[in-house]
Amino acid sequence: ELNEYFLVPTLSEVLKITVEDDDGTETTICGDADDHPTPVTKRSKKRKRSKYPGSVTIETEDGQTFVFPRDDCLLLPIAHSTAEELAVYIYGKILEKLDADYLRKRGVSAMEVTVSEAPGQDAVFRNVIPEAVENNGKAPVKFDVAKFITDDPLPPMPCGTDTEAAKRRRIV
Repeated sequence: ELNEYFLVPTLSEVLKITVEDDDGTETTICGDADDHPTPVTKRSKKRKRSKYPGSVTIETEDGQTFVFPRDDCLLLPIAHSTAEELAVYIYGKILEKLDADYLRKRGVSAMEVTVSEAPGQDAVFRNVIPEAVENNGKAPVKFDVAKFITDDPLPPMPCGTDTEAAKRRRIV
């Protein structure tokens, strides 16, 4: 079934993401994703009626707040919703579903994933199929998308704009 989702980058360092269930329980996301849950901070608000039941609230660095229906959001373990990071994520999901040992036995030594934003705007991720080295080669290979994306030796550069949010960050 094909559907369009708002992609929520749960590893973002500049977004505060809160998921509010239909019962009013709020969950602050901390690297959580729809397909690979990780520990999150939960707090229940005691009130008669929830302000935004069944929603995802995103608060930006400059204090702007956006509310989306939960069913329209896909929480992904990425830092930015870019084609490049989506290609890495899709590579990991394919590797997980097809099994690296199976691919290697079939003679596949590398895999390439292309994500297109528009005609002529493609992001390509190519990586070797990893070998099972854990548990004497019998453990399934797990490609850690979040670790791959966040283990960048080059630190992100600070924002070079003169927005009010950037000015407040420099003061603090």
